[in-house]
Order: sequence, then C-alpha cells, then structure tokens
Amino acid sequence: MANADMGGRESDVIFYNPAQLAVAHGSDASAELYTHGDLLATLSTETGLAGGALGVGVQSLTFSSASDTYASPTELGTRGPLASSGLILAAGYAHSLFGFRAGANVKVLQQQIGSASDTRAALDAGLSYDLWRGTAGLSVQNVGPDLRTCNGHVSQPTQANLGFSSGRYEAGPLDLSAAATGSVLRGRTFVAGGGGEVSYSWLDGYAVSAR
Repeated sequence: MANADMGGRESDVIFYNPAQLAVAHGSDASAELYTHGDLLATLSTETGLAGGALGVGVQSLTFSSASDTYASPTELGTRGPLASSGLILAAGYAHSLFGFRAGANVKVLQQQIGSASDTRAALDAGLSYDLWRGTAGLSVQNVGPDLRTCNGHVSQPTQANLGFSSGRYEAGPLDLSAAATGSVLRGRTFVAGGGGEVSYSWLDGYAVSAR
C-alpha cells in the first residue's frame, strides 16, 4: 500500500499507525518482493487487553545498498555493492476514547549495511478517527537516538504522517479498498504515497489480499 495504510484494520497496521490496533483483528503475514532479490517480510498479531488491544510484530528487509552510511528507500529494487538488512521488533497498545483511537509502539530497530551494524530503540505514536466511510490517521514514527555507522551517527528516519483509508466496497466476491498518505521526514522532505487492496474471503475470518 506504499506505506499508506494509516487507517488499516489488519494487525500489520502496528508498523504504520498504532492507534488502529484498537480495531485491528487477527494475525497477518505478508511478503513484498522487489527486483534483484530485495525482500520485505512481515508477521503481526493482536489481542484484546484491558479494554484496548495489544499488538506485536516483526518486519525484516533484505536489500543491497550503494552507501555505507545510510540506506535510502529509493534503493529498493536496485543493486548496490553492500549486502544490507533491517529488522524491526514492535510491541504496541491502543485504546478508544470519545470516538478517537490513540496508540503507541515501542520498537527495536536493527540495521546492517555491509559489515557495520547497530541496534536502537524507537517510539511511535498515533491517533485515528472514523470519517466519511473511512478512517483518517495521524502518526509520528521513529523517535529515538541516532544510529551509529562506520562514518559516524545518522538520525533515525523520524517522520510525521497524515493519511486516509477508505472502507471496504464489495465488487462481486471481492472487497476493494484504497489509502493515501502524506509524510514529512526529518529534514522537511515530503513524500506522498497511495495504494489499493483487492481481498477475497472464502470463509469468515480468512482472506487473501493483493496490494
């Protein structure tokens, strides 16, 4: 979904807007394959707790990098000289209050570029609200100390996101949905993304989706 699913209702929303854990359901597994063998794999689940919801997730990315200092998202699908990887372990909690949902994550981030690696903690926080047959979401991600590289310290990719995810629309046996998000990264870089999902369910509680 181009990292745009700020109002998602699957448990993998823990990586985009932890507030939506309050209405997420079940467990999810997904994989995104890029050219040159780059692979992003995600596992997540959630459960009800104290009137809200607790979620956990793990996300792993393998890729190659052209720089030994930092990795750029634009490098995905391209070949670089340095074998690299990233790993996120996340645990979050969300609760509904006065029609809004609020949530927060604690994450452990591990990045390796070539022979250099570092591990750091980070925080995410989010809000969401149902609006116009969809959900509007606001989140701040990757608030934490600098990552250490072989060429010094590099800031975590702290960013603020504002997005909207539509509800599901039926098209015969299929469910359709869409999402869009605008993000401001540290350094005032603006990024916009959008995506769509086609989902098929043959039994209540089970579904496959293409995004």
